[in-house]
Amino acid sequence: MKTIMSLLLTVCVALPAMADSRLVTTSAQGSVESVPDIAIVSGQVQVEAETAREATRQAQRQLEKVVNYILAKGVAKQDLNAATVRVHPKWHYPRNKPREIVGFQASAPFTATLRDLDKLGEVYGDLPKAGATDLGETRFDFSDREALELKAIADATLEARKRAQASVAALGNSLGEVHSIQVNTRWQQPPAPMMMRTAEASFASAAPKVNVGNHTITASVTASFTIQ
Repeated sequence: MKTIMSLLLTVCVALPAMADSRLVTTSAQGSVESVPDIAIVSGQVQVEAETAREATRQAQRQLEKVVNYILAKGVAKQDLNAATVRVHPKWHYPRNKPREIVGFQASAPFTATLRDLDKLGEVYGDLPKAGATDLGETRFDFSDREALELKAIADATLEARKRAQASVAALGNSLGEVHSIQVNTRWQQPPAPMMMRTAEASFASAAPKVNVGNHTITASVTASFTIQ
């Protein structure tokens, strides 16, 4: 997996009035760019029927087809989440009359984690054929995301300390112990190549090729050190 490191740095020196509490505070931002190797596909099945029971039955049957299709594509059971069916009445509001139920709508969401991105285009494109009525935005993730985050944090922390040492050395002092440290991580994802769509005939076309591209994980570190 190709990884690119970059650092954005700022330095702030704080010298409180109390000599025994002089501090230098530095901030550093480390970034790791890497190509995701996991895709999360989501969607739902939705049906309408005259009764709640019939709507539930049809939704369950349609969801089962979707689940079987996803499993047949090599997705592990633990990477597939198919929620229970939700049923809502459909109301009609005639003028000057009480509202009345004219049917029921049943929906069941599902989420599948693909660990082989080569299958993403085919799976996404064929889900409507399997019974999905709506597809959500495809999200991406890293199998080694924790390691990438820790790398960005470590590099930003070391750089923050190095900058603090440089600033106090210029004043003829030395760097003491860490007084406080704050860490935040952020994941910058480019616009998803597959946005929310309703299943239509356009899905019958050939499966699209997916170019995931680099995603960026950023760690921001702010550290305060005593000045000796």
